[in-house]
Amino acid sequence: MRNCVEESREKLGVETIDLLYHHCPRQTKEIDTVLPVFEELHGEGIVERIGVSNYRIEGIERAQELIDIPLYVNQVELYLLLQQQELVAFLCDQDIYTVCTLRLSRERCSTFLNWSTSRTNTTPQQQSLASRGCFHVTVSSQSLDSAAKTTSVTT
Repeated sequence: MRNCVEESREKLGVETIDLLYHHCPRQTKEIDTVLPVFEELHGEGIVERIGVSNYRIEGIERAQELIDIPLYVNQVELYLLLQQQELVAFLCDQDIYTVCTLRLSRERCSTFLNWSTSRTNTTPQQQSLASRGCFHVTVSSQSLDSAAKTTSVTT
């Protein structure tokens, strides 16, 4: 893993990687293996921030026990029909950003969102996040025309 990070850094032509993610842990032992290496890379100045993806509350708590540096972000699925309010509230309490990927083109609710957004002059991302109690969230979405878009929402 360390070699992959070094290769990526060289290909990018940077001294420091701003944010390094650990995506979708399959088991707790994967968290136990990966995050200490990320922490070493951080200590060496190779990585500035550590992010995780699809970590549940238990995984975040394990990470906090395991490493001394704070997690910066957790990328999770959030959309109109999957709010994950408990997880997002927990992340807000821990001062960890939430990044969500909305695959609107693949969701059954996309037709409704398109209709609703045209009537309310809002974006699908705003509609999906409207009921959230915490807007410590960045939204990355793939729109219906497959163009990548990013929206930051803060209050």
